[in-house]
Amino acid sequence: MGTVAGSTLSNLALTLYHMPPTRSTRAVWLAHELGICDAIKLKAINVFAGEHLSSEFRQLNPMAAIPLLRIHDKRTNQTVNMTESGAICSFLLQLVPHNRLQPAQNDVLAMATFTRFCWFAPGSMDPLLWTIRRHEELLPGSHRDSRSAQRARTEFRQKVVRVLDAVLREWEYVCEPYFMGFSCADVLIGYALWWADRYQLLEGSTTLVAYLGRLREREAFRKAIARVGSL
Repeated sequence: MGTVAGSTLSNLALTLYHMPPTRSTRAVWLAHELGICDAIKLKAINVFAGEHLSSEFRQLNPMAAIPLLRIHDKRTNQTVNMTESGAICSFLLQLVPHNRLQPAQNDVLAMATFTRFCWFAPGSMDPLLWTIRRHEELLPGSHRDSRSAQRARTEFRQKVVRVLDAVLREWEYVCEPYFMGFSCADVLIGYALWWADRYQLLEGSTTLVAYLGRLREREAFRKAIARVGSL
């Protein structure tokens, strides 16, 4: 069993509050890659029905946002509520020591590359995609700003696609050649590209289309989507 600060996975009760197919999909996908999906209970929250605004959920997360991972240590009877999909994925990695989805801590260049791309997704990709979604899908018509959505689309194509295309034109996965093979960084970036593909933001990049195709063929990805739902 994995360990985090002395707590084995068997001593933890993990509940992931999510709404398919939001960024909580990252955590479910990674859990399948790590082989610990059965250790995580899923609790669906219907944002469109306002369930995230309930007093019960706000007690867990005052930000009223998902995903949220509730971590209960059975031995100490203490509980921590964890937010942010990238942070949750980082925590899940620590539950399985010596996993093959991250570099060794003493491999400096690999860790630098891995850390960069793990945070590239929530830092540089998600905000642009969220801007598009808000102004094209979620906000009432009178509150939508087509110029904001178009600026986000342009920035995604000119910056995000360019950065990733340059890496993946030479390599199969984002952390190569410093860390060879699929990693947690591919989970984080892959989900964002899956989201971006919905907005036709990958058109013109055969490199990223092929990369996303490879990720979609992974057994863990298919199982995660079957469990949480598709876009």
